[in-house]
Amino acid sequence: MTKPFDSFGSIPISGIGGKGIGSPLPAGEPQEGPTLSPAPPSRHARIQEQRQAAHQRRRRLARLAAIPLVFLVLYYLAGSLLVPYLLERVLPGRLAKALDRPVAVGDAAFNPFTLTVTLGDVLIGPRLSEPAEGIDPLLSFSRLKLDFSAASFSRLALICDRVAVRRPVIHLLRRQDGSYNLKDLLPPGLARLRFSFNNISVREGRLVFNDRPARATQLVEDIDLALPSLSNIA
Repeated sequence: MTKPFDSFGSIPISGIGGKGIGSPLPAGEPQEGPTLSPAPPSRHARIQEQRQAAHQRRRRLARLAAIPLVFLVLYYLAGSLLVPYLLERVLPGRLAKALDRPVAVGDAAFNPFTLTVTLGDVLIGPRLSEPAEGIDPLLSFSRLKLDFSAASFSRLALICDRVAVRRPVIHLLRRQDGSYNLKDLLPPGLARLRFSFNNISVREGRLVFNDRPARATQLVEDIDLALPSLSNIA
């Protein structure tokens, strides 16, 4: 039998890579094709990215700027609220126990930025253990203003740039044994306290001196004086 004529002869026709035309690729083998580079961002997208970056920078700067502001607010609240509370409510009780005398503070204020303390209607009464002493009040004043210096922190001392006392009243008593009632107001550790009070002014002062051994009473009124400094710091 005669075989049909094959115009291609015995030459096999195959696809690229030895695979026949139309034959499927093996499973899992990626299909090859042209690689396309990503399109560059448009002008609108670049502007949007720049705006977002600028907004994030502004937010970071705002957070950093808010930190010292928060500390300032907390410092002001602590100084203007906590310090007056301690001066009015806590300090009188501590002093009363230490001095054995009633102590009262009518009002108090503190400016944390100028370090100024103002006390009003302060009174120190007679000794609680000796009510028969009959001296009431021992010390009082209508207003006391202290301008503390920031150098107090660095020098570890009580330093005031200005001291103003309004209407102080001192009732000095000399007892039969020759002792004075004001001696009880000086705490034992006062000699170790470093202090410097400057620009001291006293207005409308009053001094009552009761000399019991001599059975005499002296009165000095309308005391106005100014002292440049009172200090134990060299």
